[in-house]
Amino acid sequence: QTRGRALLRILDGHAEALLEGAGLEAADASDDSGSESDGPIAGRRAWVAALRRERWVPTLEAPPDAEALLPWAGPWLCAPDESRPLDDAWACSASLGLVAKADEPRSEAALAALGWRDDAAPAAVAAQLVALAGRGPGDAAWGVALGLRTPQLYGALGRRLAAERGLSRGEGAFQHAETLLRAAPWLWLGDKWAAGASVAFAAPEVADVDCLHECPAALAAAHGPLLRALGVREAFDAADFARALREGFPGGEPLGEGRAAVAAALVGLIAASGFESVDELEAAVGGDVLAPDGEGRLAPARQLAVDDAPWLSQRMRENAVGALRLCRAPSAESCLLYTSPSPRDATLSRMPSSA
Repeated sequence: QTRGRALLRILDGHAEALLEGAGLEAADASDDSGSESDGPIAGRRAWVAALRRERWVPTLEAPPDAEALLPWAGPWLCAPDESRPLDDAWACSASLGLVAKADEPRSEAALAALGWRDDAAPAAVAAQLVALAGRGPGDAAWGVALGLRTPQLYGALGRRLAAERGLSRGEGAFQHAETLLRAAPWLWLGDKWAAGASVAFAAPEVADVDCLHECPAALAAAHGPLLRALGVREAFDAADFARALREGFPGGEPLGEGRAAVAAALVGLIAASGFESVDELEAAVGGDVLAPDGEGRLAPARQLAVDDAPWLSQRMRENAVGALRLCRAPSAESCLLYTSPSPRDATLSRMPSSA
């Protein structure tokens, strides 16, 4: 640690002279390639590349009080590529070492040589978002802090995405962030975390359930290209609403009036999606469409019947309904989902022939 701090001080005082002409602004300082004709410049770049790879930078083992709630990697000695100044704690504390303020270089040349003048690596920022989401929404003060800090992380990712525009898939550093973020919650919506695939820019109010969310307008306006690149869609479709019914509602027990109404509204959105038959719909959504029955329990819509004979007397209704499960009062569009024989069907089948 002592030697590492001493080297940081030397670099801070002499980096400009040591790296004169190395072209750190115009070239990737971690690239140690170069021809013999490059002479001293190639040698300086190779020295910087080696400097960044070796583990010699002392970092904090525990977060300072101001950052106590952040996820913390806390290694002891790191390579410059594995560490950042303490001011970047919100961007990368979960995966990179943080250098104490007293040890940080101040000169631009030293920061450039260490690779600390640019944003943290996209993979580190992505890992930070996943780690923050893993801690949940927290209390009100933590929510305010997330609201202030997460846009900065989205900004860093967005800048890298823009810088790598035009690269083939598989090239560049943004792909490493994409791999992490496609599989986990990372979007802070103001009161909850969500995965990109569960968020849309426009969503019916009823669709804001546990697994479907509308993107806040300010977030969409500031970071739209990044959000689209990471799975946020313009709108949800029937398969999303069917998934919400399967994943967002408890099975077996009555839902209660409010939740049953939401479930019925989701069924209506599915039915209004333009499918011409139940078979076509179920093929599109990948299985049964669940719907609330008259008691608020979810069941496959195929097993429910529309109550199309409410004028029957109580006794005739009891005979007609029998073992049928009636659906919650459906919309006109959703009637196509319910294919079981209805009470009227059952009554007509028992009526004597007029022949």
